[in-house]
Amino acid sequence: MLERDRPGMYSTMAKRGQTSTDGARATAEPRAKRRGIATIWIIASGCVLLALLCMVVDIANLWLARIELKTALEAAALAAVKEWGDGGGGDTEDARTVGVDYAGTNTVVGVPLMITKNYNNGKTNDNGDCKGNLVFGAITTGNAPHEFDAGFEPCQMGGNDEAFAVRAQATASVESFWKNLLAPTVTTFDVSAKATAFYACGTGPPRLIHVETFTCP
Repeated sequence: MLERDRPGMYSTMAKRGQTSTDGARATAEPRAKRRGIATIWIIASGCVLLALLCMVVDIANLWLARIELKTALEAAALAAVKEWGDGGGGDTEDARTVGVDYAGTNTVVGVPLMITKNYNNGKTNDNGDCKGNLVFGAITTGNAPHEFDAGFEPCQMGGNDEAFAVRAQATASVESFWKNLLAPTVTTFDVSAKATAFYACGTGPPRLIHVETFTCP
């Protein structure tokens, strides 16, 4: 009986072994698919995180650049209006040169700020262009809200209602962190800032001031 049963027994065992192998294969296939999906998700998540990191770095860099630009323009406006006020007004070329020099001593993201004098001797207060880097004029109101008038010659009538004033304004280009990864898709951003300083007639000292209204003929 044992000898007769052996072929059947071996056949049954072979079938069981085949069934086990098929089951292992069936189990392994979903696992492989899950690993593949997990890999795709990891790659996609990494790309998203990298994009977010670049965005955060860019925003922080732009924020820092604007602060540095604002600081440089404040220094230029203060230095220029002091030079103009100390000299009692008149021609503004020397004062503009001083403002340009002070701006250049400051950096925006490591680069010295280069501005122009915007000088034209044939116009009121020697302003070449209302959109130029340095605009000279007067503060025409003694109390807030303050008004800046580039077409008004300061300290001609006495008092502080027409104090010397200089507006410094500029735009700087800031390289994007993306430039090293996706150039030339994203390369630079522009940041702009302005600052105004005044000098009370005959007394000074130069001070920064917030201007509500800017008039330039």
